[in-house]
Amino acid sequence: AENNAENKVTISALGGVELVLGAIKEHSSNTQIQLAGCNTLGNLAFQNPENQLSIAALGGIQTIVGVMRGHHNADDVQQYCLAALGRLIASCPDNAATLVAADGIEEILSAMVERRSHRLVQENACIAIGHLATAGDKYRSKLLQLGAEDLIKAAQNQNSSEAKKWALTQLTGAK
Repeated sequence: AENNAENKVTISALGGVELVLGAIKEHSSNTQIQLAGCNTLGNLAFQNPENQLSIAALGGIQTIVGVMRGHHNADDVQQYCLAALGRLIASCPDNAATLVAADGIEEILSAMVERRSHRLVQENACIAIGHLATAGDKYRSKLLQLGAEDLIKAAQNQNSSEAKKWALTQLTGAK
């Protein structure tokens, strides 16, 4: 569904988001279902503002943050949760507010601290931070206060990428 806009609309219209959220909640201890569910939510949200808002309205952001807390030791789950959160808040300030209210910033930064050597966790966390920073000064300030700049710089020093450079630029305004 990630690259097929029509499929995203169809899946959502047929109750796919509700089914995925239900599976995540019903099978909370199953790492593979958590990973697949969060990946699916991220794919449905990717470049689809209606699905971004729908997923959030159905509690998707809080659910994903809860999955991160419940599967703290599962690197792959963290990776897909971070990707999904980034896609849910991209160009969607309302969802950024929901993420902050769910203590999502703290979970994102915690994942970065605990998985410094996991390239895709770092990459997806930086993308989520970059999107959150673009959502408004209050989010940028909170990210800076909680040490996001240093975490992005450390991730960039370990494994440089354009996404990390972009996130740092969004966060600090540096060119």
